[in-house]
This record gives sequence, structure tokens and C-alpha cells, in this order.
Amino acid sequence: MTTGTIVQTEQGPRRIAVWLAIAAGAVMAAGVVALWYVIDQRAHEHAGSSTDHSIHMNELLIRQDAENRLLALDRLAYRSMRTGEPSQEDWEGDATRYLADMPGFVAIHWIDANVQTRWQVAGEQGGDTPFAVAEIAQVRNALERSRDSGARTFSDLFTDAQGNPCIAVIVPVLHHGDFEGVIAGFLHPNEWLESVIGRLQGIEHHVEIFLKDRPVYQHQVADDVADPHQSLSHDFSAGGLDWTVRITPTSSFLSTGHADSSSLVLIFGLLLSALTALAMYFAFAARDRSHQYHDIALQLETLFRNLPGMAYRRNDAPGTPMAFISEGCSALSGYPRSTFSKGDKDWLDLVHPDDRVRVVGGIQNSFGTGDAFEVEYRIINADGDIRWMRERGRAVASEVDHQTHLEGFVTDITGQRVAENEAREHREHLAHVDRLNMLGEMASGIAHEINQPLSAIALLVQASDHLVRTERYTRLSEILDKLSKHAHRASLVIDRVQKMAKRSASSKERVGCEELVRDVARLAEPEAGIRDIEISVETQAGLPDVSVDAVQIQQVVLNLLRNGMEAMQSIGCRNGNTIGLQARLRDDNTVEFAVIDKGCGVAKSSVDKLFAPFSTTKKSGMGMGLSISRAIVTAHGGQLDFRNNRDCGATFYFVLPAAEQREST
Repeated sequence: MTTGTIVQTEQGPRRIAVWLAIAAGAVMAAGVVALWYVIDQRAHEHAGSSTDHSIHMNELLIRQDAENRLLALDRLAYRSMRTGEPSQEDWEGDATRYLADMPGFVAIHWIDANVQTRWQVAGEQGGDTPFAVAEIAQVRNALERSRDSGARTFSDLFTDAQGNPCIAVIVPVLHHGDFEGVIAGFLHPNEWLESVIGRLQGIEHHVEIFLKDRPVYQHQVADDVADPHQSLSHDFSAGGLDWTVRITPTSSFLSTGHADSSSLVLIFGLLLSALTALAMYFAFAARDRSHQYHDIALQLETLFRNLPGMAYRRNDAPGTPMAFISEGCSALSGYPRSTFSKGDKDWLDLVHPDDRVRVVGGIQNSFGTGDAFEVEYRIINADGDIRWMRERGRAVASEVDHQTHLEGFVTDITGQRVAENEAREHREHLAHVDRLNMLGEMASGIAHEINQPLSAIALLVQASDHLVRTERYTRLSEILDKLSKHAHRASLVIDRVQKMAKRSASSKERVGCEELVRDVARLAEPEAGIRDIEISVETQAGLPDVSVDAVQIQQVVLNLLRNGMEAMQSIGCRNGNTIGLQARLRDDNTVEFAVIDKGCGVAKSSVDKLFAPFSTTKKSGMGMGLSISRAIVTAHGGQLDFRNNRDCGATFYFVLPAAEQREST
């Protein structure tokens, strides 16, 4: 074998080894690059997810605090008029406490209906120059909206005398239904938002908040340059204002993921064959991830502690401890967190016995269907007090233990329930006053209706006395029977008037539609007779019952009838003297009650304000009838509206759900 042959023999395996080494290196390099790419993508996904979470948490806190400030000023307005006219000293004392309890408010004014400041209280940041309310167009516009709608609202952004951006929180002040003005709280958005979301901000993101493209809050991380290409923006509406939240991850937060990826590639490149070193790297990486998750858990715990409510996670096995429950459970129930996490007590044990079946049914339905649920119920806390809760949740499948868990949030709505009850009592009081006013206007017709049977009774008594004196008893039974019928007729009229005049707690019962309509027609017939108008009643056969407060619904129908008769009489009944009262079943299984008059119809100029309080076209009207009627129908789950007829007059109608439909919902 020659030397050339030996060299060629050695070069063959060497080439193979080189190519195998190159191939192995290429495969390893490809694996390393692929692994680096996956980790890099996950780092970007984590940054995007964290940024999106931060956006929505900022939105949630802004929405909730905006509503809390509206409710707080609403309570101040209610306290101001609860016992009549308050003294300036009492009002300023209350307003000063509200300023101290709610950071961001720089002043609170009581503004009367003429847009003049009646009383005012300024905080430490309010400055010495008072707000010239009449000269601020944004505040005037918000006041007019509140006055017209009776609703709480925010003004658009404006600049105060010191050059600071400012917002006014407007809450109407009503006394016995009369508009007395508004309570206006003036906010500096930057101080307000700092008190609401300042503690949420960390070193991971730059935060900017805008109102209608105007910056009102900024959180910048020191010694960091924001990359605008990484920014995420989100628009939402809260308090009637258009907000924009812009979140930009910091360069240090973004570089963390890339640093991990580069370290991983470096370790793979330098210690390709060192499996022990590789295992140690993964151990250290796992420890770092654990620290990150621990930090995130602490942030979430802080967030849950600051939220007004309780977050929880539980499985579907009854009697087992909560997998997670936030510290808010103590404020809601009076029991410490450990009571639920150790299984000493289940949250469902606190639910009021009358509500427990309904609550458990909603939870089980969510486990079965995976749909979200929302339920309101009562609990009995550790002190024995009853509190109202609203719970929202959804069944979620876990990828860790492959079980289904229920995750949700519980908030205390006792204050909201109290406010709703107070509003309902106020509405019922206004309805009672309106009924008494109608009965007063109908007094002459009612007196005429009662006088007829009473006159007949007097004549029949005289006739009976004459028959007894002459000992002619044959017709006495007939006369006594007539006496009974006329007495019953008078009794029915008085009974109908008593029901309308009596004020009692609102209670719903199943009532037949035909009976409801005909009772109202009988009550309105005396006044219709005086006006020389005939009431035509039409009810569809087989109408379902409705679940209503019969007196309140009769009040609505009677108000519509009287309005229609007045409209017809205003034009001398030239289109006819018959007003229609109908009840029919609609395709959506709701019952429609309609009053069809032959008057002059509703003018276009009156349409927008037709159902507004204190809006009337009558010379002596208060303008509350249609407003109260709509509130009554809405409280019964229905709608009140109108349409002009093609030939003449107008049709006012309202729809109510059938009793079966209402019970099923």
C-alpha cells in the first residue's frame, strides 16, 4: 500500500466525521435557534398580556371610582334635602368631610336652578379663586342635562382659573319632586387619578390617560425611554366622558425576556455537552420564574385587597375549602379569610335560607353549561346583619388538575338596594299625590254618580214607609230589592274611589286584563258623562293575566283617558265624541293597553319633552302625569309610548309582560 493510498484512506473517515460534526452542529444550532425563537415569542406575548391586563385594570378602577363619586355626591344631595332646608353650617360641614374623604375633589358647590352658587366649600388645592360656574360653558351644559333628565353626570373637561384641567361632577337636588339645583364637585383629574390608580402603577409600564385626546394623567418610570411602537391604547366611556388609556412597556421590562433568551442561547453554545450545567441553568431559570410569579401574585393580592369586594376560586365538590379567596371576604362577611380557606365555613352557609336554592341553582347551571352567571342574594354576616350581595362568575376548566373550578367576584350592593328602595318609595309617593289630584279634579263627576243611587234610595225609602203605613206589603219586597241594588251601586263607586285614594305599600298580584280595564272605565264614566264623551271598551278574548299593582296600573290608564278626553274637548269634539280603551295580546306574548282619542294629536314640538317631568301643555297642569305613568309602567317591566293616528288624535299605549312570562324571567 503506497503512501498516497494511506492518506486517501484516512481522509475518508475524517471527512465523514467532519460532515457529521457539521451536521450535528447544524442540528444543534437549529435546535438552539428554534428554542431561542420560542422563548423570544413568549417573552413578547407575556409583555403584551401584561400590558393589556394593566390597561383593563386602569379602566376598571376609573369606572368604579367615577360611579362611587357620583353616589357619594348623590348621598350629599339626599342628606341636604332629607329634612327640608339645611343650614349653611350643616351643609358646609358635610361637604368638608366629603372633600377630606375623596382625594381629587378641590371644591364642592351647591348651585341653584339659576346657575348661581349658593354655598361652596374649597379644599386645600382649590385655590382662593372660586369657580365662576355661570361662566363655564361645560358646567352649564352638564347642569342643563342633569336638570332635564334628573340624572347624575360629568361635565366635559375645562380649565380653571389657575390653568389646571378640571371636571365637574353634577348631581341633581330634588325636593318633593321639584328641581332645587345641583351639587357640583370639582375635580383635578391628575390628583384624582393618582389617588385611584397611582398605587397600581409599577416599574414595568409608562401610563398615559387622556380625556378627549387631552392628557390628564401621566406615570413615567424614571431613567427609561418609552418606545412608542410598543404602546397599546384603549378607548372607553365612563361617567359620560370619553377616556383613552395608553400603556407603554418600559425598555427594562421588554429586555428581561430578551436577556433570558440570550443567556439560554449562550449557555447552549458554551456548554453544549454539559448536561449538569444545562440542568442547573433550568433550575435557576425556574427559580427566577418562580420569583416573577410570586411578585405577580403579590400584585394581584394587593389589587384584590384594594377592590371593594371578594374574588374567589372553588371547585364543584360541596364542603371542600376554597381554592382561593381574597381578603375582601372579611369586610363582606365579618369572618376572617382563614375560616373559608380552611373549610371551617362555606360561603354558601352565609346565604339567606330563602335565597340559597336559587344561588346554588345558578352555580350548578354554570358548572353544567360553562356559561357566566350573575345573581343577587342576601347573606347573614357574623354580626347577624343581613347584607345584599351581587355575585358574578363562570366555570373554568383548569389545565393543571384537569378539573372545573368556579371563579367569580362578590360585591356588597346593600347601599344600592337602599337607594333603590328610597327611589321606589319616592315614586310611589308621587303616584299617590297624582291620584289624589286626579280624584279632586273628578270630584263633581263622582258626586253626581253617587247622588243618583242615593236619591233613588231616598225615594224608595219614602215609598216603603208609605206602604208600611197603609199595610200594603205586596210590593215591599220589590222595593227593598231595588234599595239593595242602588245601595250596592253607591258602594261600588265609593269603593273604587277609596282604592284610588288609599296609600299603601306597593304589592303585585295576578289581575285579569278585562277586569282591570272595565274597572277603570267605570271610574272614568262619571267625568266622561259630564264632558259628553262615550268610552268604548274593547278587550281581546282569552287575554292572559298580568302581575301588577292594580291601583297603580289603573292610575296610568285613568290618566291616559283623562288626557285624551281633555284633548278631544279642547277642539269641541269635532272629530267625534267616542274615546277608545283597548287591551290586546301582542306577538311577543305581552299585553298592550291603549287609549285612542279623537283630539288634536301630539305636536312635533312637544314630542321630545312629552314624558319629561314638569312638561305640560295644559293651563293648570303640573306636568307630572305622564312622567309618573311612565315610571310606574317601567317599574312593572313594561314600556309607555304614543303614536299619532292617521286620521285624527293620538294613541297612548303601554305594554306589560304576561304573568307567566314575568314569573319565568
